[in-house]
Amino acid sequence: MKKEKIVSDASKLGRREFLAQASAAGAVGAVGVTAVAKSAQAIGPFGVPLERVESSHFEPTVGTRFRVHREDEAPLDVALVKCQKHGYRGAWPAHLKQREPFSLIFSAPKDVQLEGGTYTVSHRELGTFRLSLMPVDQPKRDAKFEAILS
Repeated sequence: MKKEKIVSDASKLGRREFLAQASAAGAVGAVGVTAVAKSAQAIGPFGVPLERVESSHFEPTVGTRFRVHREDEAPLDVALVKCQKHGYRGAWPAHLKQREPFSLIFSAPKDVQLEGGTYTVSHRELGTFRLSLMPVDQPKRDAKFEAILS
């Protein structure tokens, strides 16, 4: 891609040249910002931005299998055993639209080791998305992992 020289002293440009260069610079800047915003946006189930995902997306999938994709290891099949709403702590300002915080509890066989971290998770109905999972409790019958979305 050929870069055009942009004159730094606007007084040396005619009106049309100045407007053309300013428009081009603005377009390049806008495209760059859009690309960064799209690449930084976390996508959740059904392609919904992760910050907009609600417990209602997961409630119908309680009792179903999810697959956790781990680096350098075979994928891990887990079951969603609980989708728990946590309620609001105090009143949200009217101009802020916040989702109700909730957590997801996943279960796996007792001998499964999964360190806390962010993983790619897939589900046959919800699609593929990233979740931060943390181990919870000491395994008695099965290992439990939690994702908190607030």
